[in-house]
Amino acid sequence: MLLVSGIELPIEESEETAVAAALARCGLFRSGEITARIYKRAVDARRKNLRFSYTVSIETPGEEKLFRRLAGKGVTLRRTARYIPEERFGKPGKERPVIVGFGPAGAFAALLLAEQGFRPVVLERGGDGEERRAAVKRFQETHRLDPETNIQFGEGGAGTFSDGKLFTRIGDERCDYVLSRIEEFSGIPGLSSLAHPHVGTDKLYLLMKAIRERILSLGGEVRFHEKLLDLRIENGRLRAAVTDKDLIPCEKLILAAGHSARDTLAALEKKLAMEPKGFAMGLRVEHKRRDIDEAMYGDYAGHPLLGSAEYRLVSKTYNAFTFCMCPGGTVVAAASEKGGVVTNGMSEYRRDGENSNSALVVPVRYTGSDPLGGIAWQRELEKACFLAGGEDYAAPVQTLGDLLEGRRTLSPGRIKPTYPLGVRGADFRTILDRATVDAILGAMGEFGRRVKGFDSPDALFTGAETRTSSPVRITRNENLEAVNAAGVFPAGEGAGYAGGILSAAVDGIKAAERSSL
Repeated sequence: MLLVSGIELPIEESEETAVAAALARCGLFRSGEITARIYKRAVDARRKNLRFSYTVSIETPGEEKLFRRLAGKGVTLRRTARYIPEERFGKPGKERPVIVGFGPAGAFAALLLAEQGFRPVVLERGGDGEERRAAVKRFQETHRLDPETNIQFGEGGAGTFSDGKLFTRIGDERCDYVLSRIEEFSGIPGLSSLAHPHVGTDKLYLLMKAIRERILSLGGEVRFHEKLLDLRIENGRLRAAVTDKDLIPCEKLILAAGHSARDTLAALEKKLAMEPKGFAMGLRVEHKRRDIDEAMYGDYAGHPLLGSAEYRLVSKTYNAFTFCMCPGGTVVAAASEKGGVVTNGMSEYRRDGENSNSALVVPVRYTGSDPLGGIAWQRELEKACFLAGGEDYAAPVQTLGDLLEGRRTLSPGRIKPTYPLGVRGADFRTILDRATVDAILGAMGEFGRRVKGFDSPDALFTGAETRTSSPVRITRNENLEAVNAAGVFPAGEGAGYAGGILSAAVDGIKAAERSSL
């Protein structure tokens, strides 16, 4: 297809105008032989008068010749073939594949295997979507954590209680396929044409339920509240999966347990080769949504076609960046182990909450010999925040102004904390190491020069943000199998090969393809 980019129009103009402009640039007219549609739409906030920037896809006979004539005029030729699952999978055998984890990687692996006739067995340690919502609500009300069903574990994985961002920089034809299937199962029209598509927590659990029902309708099985304990490996090859309820003979297993399945990694450390990998840790920072909208959109803030403003900020000077930005969202209690406070961000589809938040984190890497050393590092910070919060899962908070002055926050100012289990004023200089504090403070000043008000004294930090990605990678070969365990296919964020919903789903599909051959 031809991709015609750089079509900028006032936000009030219709998408049909953008399509017509793309056709005109190519010297084409609508006909039965030509298909043209919006491929991506993004907000161009670099000028006072905001505009939408469109990319339009055009499929027409003679694309190669037309591209040669139009090259350099904002027209590119996309040669990537459409993803066709039937061309990538083998034929089902007698034995059913096992999938550990029902997050994005596990769910899409199971979905594709089910649709190709493999009838997979999915093991998920947590509960289904409705159970998870009830467990999270109960945790917020009682401060009693369920270590098996929570924001990290259960149907949909950690991404279910997030903004549901579907953005990745990996170049893979499976990305468009995953987006189209998410659009299909979520019922959100036009999702795949947005530059930064998102689903929202309130729709993610329904999306996962629809995927589960599709898997079950094709003969697959999803076992909730069943946890992998061990793998039986003989002569370097998988023979069975051992769970807390069953011994399951199998020769193919996709291990997609998620980035917080620390006990699973510990149980398998002697069976599978692992190595430390880089990750990031820091704090959540909250601002008034209206302030961010006005800083990004000016007089257009609040326009119904724009929604809540997004940002992604990187400081090379201070080696810090924002991550998992949640417009109009809340800071959530994401602990999965007793005695630790963990934060994450969550938005519903409408993104209309009082505050906007993001993680402000610093890249780190454990350099010792223990492959699980990064997990110990995470736990140390989570425990420190648990103690600072009063040991009842309340979270420590501090305003930027107080952090700069080195004093404990006695009361948040204009920006009210959204963390649901209560907060206690703290001084993060006594919790974080000096290098991390200096990086966060330096980055806040730099970001304030890019987004007006970002470094306002009442910007509110909540700690700790530790689960940005897995600090461990399970080593796999060119066939995507664990290097010392044929038949085991580590996949997704927990295995160290993805960094978000979309990339995890793509990696799960790749593992499913290889496991089918």
